[in-house]
Amino acid sequence: FGTTSHTGSLAVYIILNDQVVVSATVDPTITFALSTNAISLGILAVASVSSQTMTAQTVTNATGGYSTTVIENNNLRIGATANDINDVSVAGTIDAGTEEYGMSTNDTTDGPFDIIYDADCAAVFNADPITSTVQTVSGDPTGPTNETATLCLAASITAQTVAGAYEHTLTFVTTGTF
Repeated sequence: FGTTSHTGSLAVYIILNDQVVVSATVDPTITFALSTNAISLGILAVASVSSQTMTAQTVTNATGGYSTTVIENNNLRIGATANDINDVSVAGTIDAGTEEYGMSTNDTTDGPFDIIYDADCAAVFNADPITSTVQTVSGDPTGPTNETATLCLAASITAQTVAGAYEHTLTFVTTGTF
């Protein structure tokens, strides 16, 4: 028996348009979620500081990151009256027995922010006043990102603080840099 050998050839026709451009689009996305839309500081007492926390989560595919701001409609006050709880001094602390109200953030990732840092909203209540001017509370200059900031609201009163139900509205705005 012998060896058999086979030979062959193949020809492939190459067309002039031998390239394919593949494209796709990823839409810009940003999601902002607050852990609550109502904060109760409870019944304020002279001998203590009342505080409450909430979280603000931002998820975005923006390459330039994001910024979250807060603005108030008015001071923490009784209805439309002039009776309000004083704002804490800038970069101050809220102390029991002193009429003060303010906010802090635990976001130090890419600050500084307009609202002061406080790690845990306990013991020493670092705070900044919340104003009717836009203030940055969290952010990240790079992205994409999935970040959660904890915001602390705290208040204290004196024996002369007018009795009543105090409230105001905070508006948060998150902007992505796409």
